[in-house]
Amino acid sequence: MATHYHTGTWSESADVTTKDPCDSPHEIVNEIERLQKTPPSADELKGIQNYEGGMFVLRNSNPGGIINQLNDLDLQSLPDSFLTEQVKNINAVTPEQVSATARQYIRPEAMTIVVVGDQKVVAPQIKKFQDSLKKPL
Repeated sequence: MATHYHTGTWSESADVTTKDPCDSPHEIVNEIERLQKTPPSADELKGIQNYEGGMFVLRNSNPGGIINQLNDLDLQSLPDSFLTEQVKNINAVTPEQVSATARQYIRPEAMTIVVVGDQKVVAPQIKKFQDSLKKPL
């Protein structure tokens, strides 16, 4: 995840075979659509919150990490309390907020998808996959 002024990027990657390269993007889109419709379970969300809270602490465990966080605070014009409140805020997110955020910000039909492989094999599968994204959510 990279942070830029008032925007962010999100990416997924998977190692797949040339035979079925669009299976993974299709499954990723299915998971996004599921998350948009159905909030994660409390246990699933708690696992992610624990991971994100721990990663936040690890990212700030060296001078370079602290400098990056301070740069982000300045770039985004965030209050100084943002860093001290971050883990608490991560743990305050509800399953319903996760689904609402996925609906608001993640649009599979607008994603840039990169598939690498033998073009003769991959191109027809990509076309079929692209056509499947044009259906309304």
